[in-house]
Amino acid sequence: MSLDWKEFHRRITALSMEKGLPLSGSFELTARCNFKCKMCYVCGPANDKNMLKSELTTGQWIQMGRQARDAGLFYLILTGGEVFLREDFEKIYEALSEMGLNITIFTNGSLISPKRAKWLGRIPPHRVSVTVYGGSPETYERVAGNREGYFKTMGALEALRSEGINLEVKTTVVEGNHRDYKELYKIAHTYSNVLGVVNYISPRREGCGSDPLGNRLSPFDIVEYENRMSLYGQKMYPKSSKLELKMNADSMEQESVLSLKTQQMLEASAFRCQSGKTGFWLTWDGRMIPCGLLDTPSARPLETGFEKAWQLLKEGCGRVPKCSDCEACAIKKDCISCPGRLMSETGSFTRPAEYLCESARYRSLLRQERDTRYG
Repeated sequence: MSLDWKEFHRRITALSMEKGLPLSGSFELTARCNFKCKMCYVCGPANDKNMLKSELTTGQWIQMGRQARDAGLFYLILTGGEVFLREDFEKIYEALSEMGLNITIFTNGSLISPKRAKWLGRIPPHRVSVTVYGGSPETYERVAGNREGYFKTMGALEALRSEGINLEVKTTVVEGNHRDYKELYKIAHTYSNVLGVVNYISPRREGCGSDPLGNRLSPFDIVEYENRMSLYGQKMYPKSSKLELKMNADSMEQESVLSLKTQQMLEASAFRCQSGKTGFWLTWDGRMIPCGLLDTPSARPLETGFEKAWQLLKEGCGRVPKCSDCEACAIKKDCISCPGRLMSETGSFTRPAEYLCESARYRSLLRQERDTRYG
């Protein structure tokens, strides 16, 4: 019996969870970036020599890729910072591709020239996810401190499309770009069948020069934005347009699973995503952590070997407690709370975060209004 891709993915996810295999991972190749986004949670100047010295080498990333593949890795995200700042990116990517991994590249696109797009077209990844910070050079200047970045990113999207590369257009919504949603829809519809929206801005994990909390929308405004995006998409881009809006696009998604055993494992965990069950994040300086927002628990795969580090991470994530207030909350289905966000907001896994609570209350009210209106 043949399987379609979605069914194959669901089955290997369930099997990996039951066996505790690291099916999905992110390699954060660098924390350096050529943009200066005001809301970034991990950032460093493009030419930061101290960060450059601490980054894993070409050989170390390839070694980690091989060890992770042998331990069960299949889905791999290459992210940063900006991955194309690394002079050895092509060498790392080609080596990882030859391992048979299903690779997605996260990038701001501004460093992808037509020549680089042609190179990618010869050994295409599963997807290139391009973050678009606004619909004009003026918005790019406000948000990313790089007016020319808008033109370079649009050029990259055109070059990648001409090579037949599967594209995702994504954005991170903040005070400086929330009015550009119509332009973002147009860009996404032109180049992709997905518009991803990162609707949660975390306090800074590390780095300098950014002010995430000072640039994120208020709880009320973020929910209004989500609703406005959804309604506009339904009106202007119906299902026939084949453009999917993906809200909360920075989460390590947990697909539906198949067995009772797997369901029970999910219910027992504080994590509603893949973190510490089938997913991990490897930082630019060699720490294995649950996800990009959460730096504890952690392990050191370069010191212990990947498989041992993965076991330590799983055990550490298994000890992360649930927030009892969140579990008992009547509107938790409207909340995007998770261990990483709770720790980032409050410094605790067990204390509710007011920012998340407020946004959940507004989502719940909107949902109740829709339910009442449409029965």
